[in-house]
Amino acid sequence: MIKDGVLKEYYGSDEEIVIPKGVTSIGNRAFAVNKNLISVIFPEGVTRIGDSAFCLCESLRKVSISEGTTKIENEAFRGCVRLKEITLPESLSFIGDYAFEDCLHLKNVTIPKGVKYIGKHAFFACSDLKKLDISENVKNIGAGAFGFCESLVNNDGMVIVNHRLFDYFGSDKNIIIPEGVTHIEEYAFLHVKETVRSVSIPDGVTYIGEGAFFCCEKLVNLTLPKGVTNIGKEAFGECRSLVSISIPDSVSFIGSRAFQYCSSLERMIIPEGVTSIGESTFEDCNSLTSITVPESVECIGKSAFKGCKKLNSIKTPITIDYEQAGGVRCILIIKTRGKESFYAFSSKTPSDNLSDFIRTGKWKEYDQELINNGPKYKYKMSNRLVGALGRLLEPRKLTKRNRELYIGLVTKNIKKIMSISESLECPEMIQALIDLGITSEKSLLA
Repeated sequence: MIKDGVLKEYYGSDEEIVIPKGVTSIGNRAFAVNKNLISVIFPEGVTRIGDSAFCLCESLRKVSISEGTTKIENEAFRGCVRLKEITLPESLSFIGDYAFEDCLHLKNVTIPKGVKYIGKHAFFACSDLKKLDISENVKNIGAGAFGFCESLVNNDGMVIVNHRLFDYFGSDKNIIIPEGVTHIEEYAFLHVKETVRSVSIPDGVTYIGEGAFFCCEKLVNLTLPKGVTNIGKEAFGECRSLVSISIPDSVSFIGSRAFQYCSSLERMIIPEGVTSIGESTFEDCNSLTSITVPESVECIGKSAFKGCKKLNSIKTPITIDYEQAGGVRCILIIKTRGKESFYAFSSKTPSDNLSDFIRTGKWKEYDQELINNGPKYKYKMSNRLVGALGRLLEPRKLTKRNRELYIGLVTKNIKKIMSISESLECPEMIQALIDLGITSEKSLLA
């Protein structure tokens, strides 16, 4: 069916098709899942091949696209598992996401010089692709565009296209990425996740893609070079042997779950310049004892530190609620309006956070349980004291009786609080006690 120059649907059963003159566009899914089609010839004048136009045409073997076509849209030839030959015109400028994904028997591809954009997974899993001619002019190449193209490997077992490392199929346990690589693409080392022990990354790499080192369970130490700006989602997720990683000051983005389940990671310093920490970034980092968050961070995602059982301190410039802290039993150092306040957090339930207490009016019960270290909350004394002081600094929501109990608790344990203050290198804590009238400079000197 052709309407206004758009071939919208094809109902025939021919094996060879010549698109009629006058057609200017192949509509979305026009030939999708056609089991009979073997070859297609396009006339001049067709400018666009629509989304999924030939998707899952499993018998399609040969496609010749004439001059004039500028766009091959998303999934246009996805899953054409028997496609061996395709001619792309010089007029082409755009190859969409998943355009040729799973074209398992495609052997040779020449990308025209006019192509400006190749979408994510555009040639993903084209496992027989042995020859790729592509211009250096193609700057926008999507994530995983040539992933799992195992026949494209170089002598080092790497698939590198236009300075982007898409895959590693080698056998070396200690991998050296060559000079000139600027991007490590998504899940690049997934094929060797059980064997790789070390990776040397050269200067010039600026981008660590989603899942780049995901589940590399024997990777112990890693240094990222100066110049890296992006650490993608799950980039180091489940690297369970990773003890330390050096992150340069150039990094501005850390994706969600970037270090999730890195159970051997002991400490982390996030560099100045990072503006957000994604959801579950450090979830279940069971060995993590300390983390420093810079002033530049404006947002910390949900459950960012959930399950970090050994985490003793988080130094952060912004307030963290329960959903972000993930039930960490530790001292949280929270900077508010240039001053530092101190709170202790419960690990009771995800809904049991300070925001919910404000909304539901359960402050009295919360205060009493914190002071008495009751059956619902099992705080260490230091956490209780720090939490008490934090509540005194925010007295608006504190009942009169509980304020008196807090003052008694803090007064009774003033020496312990001083010790905590010194260990945290935070004299503001003592100054807060003086300002509240709980202690004085004279009593501290006595």
